[in-house]
Amino acid sequence: SGGSHTRGCGYITCAGGSGRFESYISNLGEKSGIDRYRNEFQAEIRAYTPKAGRIYSITAPTGIGKTIGNILFALKIREELGENRMIIYSLPFINIIEQTVSLLQKIFSTRDPLSILPYHHLADPDYDESEYHMEENIRKFIMESWTSDIIVTTFVSLIENLITNRRSIIFHRIPGSIIILDEIQAIRHEIWGAVERIFEFLPKLGATVIISTATRPMIFKTTEIVGNNVKYFEVMNRTKLKVMNAMNLSGFKDFLRDLLSDGKRTLIILNTIREAEEIYDHVKNIGDSCFLSSLVLPIHRLGRIEKIYSKKVDICVSTQVVEAGVDISFERVVRDLGPVDSIVQSAGRCNRNFEYDRGEVIVVPVMDEQNRNILFSKYVYGSFLIDQTMKALDGINEVEEKDFQRIVDGYFMNVVNLGNTDREGIMESIRKLSFDDLSGFSVIKDTVNVPFLILIDDKSEEIFEELLDLRRRNMDKFTKLAMMDKLFKKLSPYIVNARMNSGISMPFEKEFGMVVIRRDFLESWYDSDKGLRIREKGGSILI
Repeated sequence: SGGSHTRGCGYITCAGGSGRFESYISNLGEKSGIDRYRNEFQAEIRAYTPKAGRIYSITAPTGIGKTIGNILFALKIREELGENRMIIYSLPFINIIEQTVSLLQKIFSTRDPLSILPYHHLADPDYDESEYHMEENIRKFIMESWTSDIIVTTFVSLIENLITNRRSIIFHRIPGSIIILDEIQAIRHEIWGAVERIFEFLPKLGATVIISTATRPMIFKTTEIVGNNVKYFEVMNRTKLKVMNAMNLSGFKDFLRDLLSDGKRTLIILNTIREAEEIYDHVKNIGDSCFLSSLVLPIHRLGRIEKIYSKKVDICVSTQVVEAGVDISFERVVRDLGPVDSIVQSAGRCNRNFEYDRGEVIVVPVMDEQNRNILFSKYVYGSFLIDQTMKALDGINEVEEKDFQRIVDGYFMNVVNLGNTDREGIMESIRKLSFDDLSGFSVIKDTVNVPFLILIDDKSEEIFEELLDLRRRNMDKFTKLAMMDKLFKKLSPYIVNARMNSGISMPFEKEFGMVVIRRDFLESWYDSDKGLRIREKGGSILI
């Protein structure tokens, strides 16, 4: 029947999921100084008694283990309020879905999609309907697969499911569910107002909402469950933030050359891919270096992150792809100016586990000398957020991590008071039931997400050929669909998604809604260091 609270009992709840979770936690033990605080943090969550149909917040510093805390609280809600409520775990970026899913699979020791299902707006392969005439069957198939215990999804999928009629396949699962919104401030501020109203409505359907963040924007009225979270912000005083004067890209290159001569392990986070590639070319020979961006294939990205974990990388140049969900840690982080909450996320990649005495975070507003010295940050975040950030950082030379919260609060207060948080009139359309207006709503503006399948080796070519072969076969449609789905999952390490301006044409074959780059084109379209090669004016492709 309709709500997820009436479902039968799932693997994670009935096969001792909570017990598995607890044994995973106790195996973690206390390996470093920070683990004591992580354990205290979890104890506070355990001690809290939740009620149904509320909006809760978990506000705590980066690196304290909020993912585990979120799941712990969700399981607690299930225990107190009825075991078989579905958990919907929602994240800002596609690239952290896989990491979160693999952590959850490890915790609950299961790979069964009926227990944990990754789902996002690019997860539905583009089947050719004229060939199958089975759109309804596909919808039914996907709908019925939303019976998993835990769904891990993106804000885009969740919010567009709730607001538009384009993908309303999960609405029937919302009543009674537990919805975790991890780092909600990553949603563009122009729709905060609408998002707030929608999530405030969900408890009326019996859903429980958990907002988990290091920097909660002041848009939700929530009940904070970590009573003394100020304590955690004070003890997790791992870094000191320095703000530099603006410099152009050439000046920034000179600055980095001097800075890196001391040999400290350094992560450099930039706003656009063009800027990141130029800086990488400039510093890559100074020490063992690596490059990370959303245009690098997941199979390569994971290898690089492993190298960082094992401290084999001295210098990493990256776009904002490392700001969420990637637990890497460096002695120093240099960040091109970004919104205050992005700076705080970047600082969370510095001295994350107290490996160093005090980490150093340096913020440098970098200007594009090729375009009237416009700040690179404005290409990605627009003028409003960057101006509010400059205001929030004005007069600050150095600030310790324990004092970040004061800056964050002032910044969000200004963004909410001065910015229009329902710029697109979504609430008005909802009030008037103007579903035509709502059907065009999109969480990400003016760009199209183009998946590129890059066949870089024998393995990827074999899987792809198998997929083409399967499509031609005459067999039971649901069996075929299930088999195709398996092959798509095997191909996912070879797919990058490029957000591109609408209307760009591609000189390639398209299969299953993906642009396919075969080996004969690799040289001109995929760089083994920097990933997919695409250029456009201003700042190259967006992340």
